Amino acid sequence: MAVARLRNFPLKLWEHKKKTIFAGVVVYWAGNWVRKSQRNAAIRTYYAKEALLFGDQIVSAETRPRRVTVLGNASANERHVWDEFTTNGLPLFHLAGLEVNVIKTQSSDQLEKLAVVLDGEEADAIYVVGGDGTIQRVLTAIFKEKDYAPLPIGFGPGGYDNLALKTLLPHVFQKEKDVRRWCESAMSLIEDTRKELRVTQTIVMNKEKEGEEASTTVEYGISPIYGGWFGHIEERRKKLWYWAGLKRRFAYFWEMVKRSPRPTSLSLSYEEYCEGCSSCRPPVTEKKPEWRWYHLLIGIPKMKNQPEVKDYAKIINENCGKKGEVNVDAVEFNVNTEQMDDSTRLSFQSASGLGRFGVMGEGWSRCSNGIVAQSINTIYDTQLTARAITFTANAIPEFLSRIYVAGDSVKVNEGDTVDIRTTRKTLHAFLPQSVRFNLEL
Repeated sequence: MAVARLRNFPLKLWEHKKKTIFAGVVVYWAGNWVRKSQRNAAIRTYYAKEALLFGDQIVSAETRPRRVTVLGNASANERHVWDEFTTNGLPLFHLAGLEVNVIKTQSSDQLEKLAVVLDGEEADAIYVVGGDGTIQRVLTAIFKEKDYAPLPIGFGPGGYDNLALKTLLPHVFQKEKDVRRWCESAMSLIEDTRKELRVTQTIVMNKEKEGEEASTTVEYGISPIYGGWFGHIEERRKKLWYWAGLKRRFAYFWEMVKRSPRPTSLSLSYEEYCEGCSSCRPPVTEKKPEWRWYHLLIGIPKMKNQPEVKDYAKIINENCGKKGEVNVDAVEFNVNTEQMDDSTRLSFQSASGLGRFGVMGEGWSRCSNGIVAQSINTIYDTQLTARAITFTANAIPEFLSRIYVAGDSVKVNEGDTVDIRTTRKTLHAFLPQSVRFNLEL
């Protein structure tokens, strides 16, 4: 009887093909979900033990724990960002013995006002939970008022893309569904691992048009600025949620079926990048103690050891401040901020020779590699580095009349000008150096 049933089992599966396929898909999905859940639980356990090493340290009763203010954008990526933080990041702060003050903001205005007023009286550090837009609003609010951030800032890897962190540390933040990103971000604050960053200033000048007044928008940030067809398609993918994991690939396919990628014509002027020379850096002045009459009796006091400052007085760069111009017809263009040792430079790239199949193929390549705003292939025919870049849109397809600053679209029409330049405005950011938990072990 049992043998007969076993013999008939393949036949039964064939007779009920639809049910068999459905059951197979459900079993595969359930098994994959269980495997990922177990893996993520193991990752959280590992980082919890790392954080607990700090929480178990014995300190004086008079010592106050480090105070961290969490500024969260409750609506970022439809609340997914906040849920990921409370699951993966917030427990590590508590285990490490930090004094955590969580503020879940309900609007951009509230977020910006809090970012400006927070200082050493209220907190020892700020942790921003949100995407590129949230990071940009916090930095813009701070650096419109100040030349430096009064508190060190940590950033949660949230949002749709989080290009700011992917650009700074691609080996840590590139994989979007990896919970180690959140754990490493939280641990960098716990371990006080900092890096000095300089922000970029972006000014969008919209000309006066019929029915519209002229306007100027000023923003500060560390995220890439990009425009063209790839940005348009990446924005479209958000509306194709019903395609699930295939939505990005389908977006590239469908947009190229509907339209041919007409280029955007830009007039570009730039100021060449200089690492530092006698022309652009102030001379180093040695601080001497102010003389007092009693120094005759006790002698001149010795100066405390000052941090060594590089002297650029003897460095000559003939190209410092040199300006250039170029016209480009771009299917895609982007401006990335590159953090150097003691300065910041801008990297401009544009691609022109891509047709329908070229855009589709490049888009699918980015999908495979988890990349959004920059290619790993050799598609760029114009590349340059600069201290400042200004471009004017001479011709732009009507449905592409925008650029993307920190992932948010900013309206740019023909004749409008965008000015991007590096600054000396600095912040100390909590950033991990690597991913310590190896999934292959």
